[in-house]
Amino acid sequence: MFGAYSQSKLANAMLTAELHRRLAARGSSVRTNVLHPGTVHTDVTRNFSAPIRLAYWLSQPLMRLLEKTPAEGARTTVHVATAPELDCGGRYFVHCAALPLPAGALDAGACERLWELSERLTKKT
Repeated sequence: MFGAYSQSKLANAMLTAELHRRLAARGSSVRTNVLHPGTVHTDVTRNFSAPIRLAYWLSQPLMRLLEKTPAEGARTTVHVATAPELDCGGRYFVHCAALPLPAGALDAGACERLWELSERLTKKT
C-alpha cells in the first residue's frame, strides 16, 4: 500500500517537472510546482480495509499531535499560489519552503517517458 502511494507521489512530481519543462519551452508564463501538505487529518482511510482503519483509529491519540488540520494543510498551496515573490516553477515545496525535487523527478528522460506513457494510456495524443 505505501509503496504504491510513494510511487504515485513520485509520478506526480515527475509529471509536474515535465509539464514545467514543456511550458517553459513554449515561453509560457504558467508555473507548475509540486507541493507536499504534510500529514493532514482527513477521511483518507474511509475506503481502506478494516484492519488498516482500526490501526489508524488506534493511532489517533498520537496522530492528533502530528497531523495538521485541513486549513493548515492548505497553507503551502495557498502560499505558493499567491506569494508574489514566488514567480517560479519546477520546484518542490514543503511547509512553504522550496526543497530539492525528488531524485526521480530530476531525470528528464524518465519524466518525458512517463508523460508519453500517460498520454498513450489516456488516449491523449
